[in-house]
Amino acid sequence: MDFMYSSGIRVIADNAGGLTLQLANTSNDTEYVFERYYNNPQTCADDIISWCNGSHASSWHDNEIDSENGILEPTGEQIRMGGYRELFGSSEFDINSSWRNIKELSEALYNYN
Repeated sequence: MDFMYSSGIRVIADNAGGLTLQLANTSNDTEYVFERYYNNPQTCADDIISWCNGSHASSWHDNEIDSENGILEPTGEQIRMGGYRELFGSSEFDINSSWRNIKELSEALYNYN
């Protein structure tokens, strides 16, 4: 997939089943300009594919980056304790994951037509 080595994409899975997608304008950017929370892995996959096909995230509606709170940044302890998992690029996505949200997102991305 196009996002395999991208520095402009980050997905944060939470142990409640949700996904937070963070995107830069392009795969070469390192500053995230877009953040959205998803309960539906297929919708998250649709947005990832749209971004990979050249859509600039800064122009998307429903950007949830809050000027007061900033973007979601789980602490190392929250990750170690199993509250979150961070995914960068397609090598991190796993259709055999024990986390349902990661498994379903991975399946949606790998089966995308």
